[in-house]
Amino acid sequence: MNEPTITWFSATKNAILKLQQEYSVNRGMILTEGDLECHLFSKLMQEDTLKGYHSSKNDSYWKTSNGSDYKTSYVHSQVTWFKPDKKSGFEVDLTICKPELLEVINIELFEEYTSKGFAYDGPCIAIEIKFIRDMQKAHQYGQEDFLKLRDKLIPAKIKNIRLENYKLSNMDNTAFISVVGCKNKDLFDKAKHYLGKHLFQKNKPLPNNLFTCLFYQDEIIWDQDELISAYNSYDTNL
Repeated sequence: MNEPTITWFSATKNAILKLQQEYSVNRGMILTEGDLECHLFSKLMQEDTLKGYHSSKNDSYWKTSNGSDYKTSYVHSQVTWFKPDKKSGFEVDLTICKPELLEVINIELFEEYTSKGFAYDGPCIAIEIKFIRDMQKAHQYGQEDFLKLRDKLIPAKIKNIRLENYKLSNMDNTAFISVVGCKNKDLFDKAKHYLGKHLFQKNKPLPNNLFTCLFYQDEIIWDQDELISAYNSYDTNL
């Protein structure tokens, strides 16, 4: 990865670690997936390299009626990442991007795409979030977002880059993170197994800019080799 994505990735790891540490003290603080997304959004916005509001791409050209600037943040929720057909896109839970490259008014980038009224081309991080609180769903939710990123979002991004739909975005300044939180250790162990199983797939090479984070109150794992090892030594009685 290139800068600033490397720095943003480090800030994201730090934010998730702080969240997991707080979760270990306040063990009922995350009850839903929405809770996890909100807490992580807040933690990201507190990181020194991601905090505050900054000039957008339109800031020097447009003013509101009261003279205020069109400032924006690094972190945004439910951003559309485009499919190559330009007709629809993938919703991504959290996206980190560079404010000065974000068009928030008078959109010129990707005018032919369906959008939410803003557009972006540049370095970024896509973060998909799952929270597992049900053993019956642990076998699916542990890897669901990882597979979405690996098999859908990343190939779409690569194709758009090859088609030159992006001018500044490339696979060296873009990263993808699947974050999976668990309500307890049993769910964590089950999710660890199924996530490790898909990481272990030899016929599906792992992109070097795709990362996984699995945690519950007492443990957090970023090391994908550790997840693969856990899968290979998994107790089938769990």
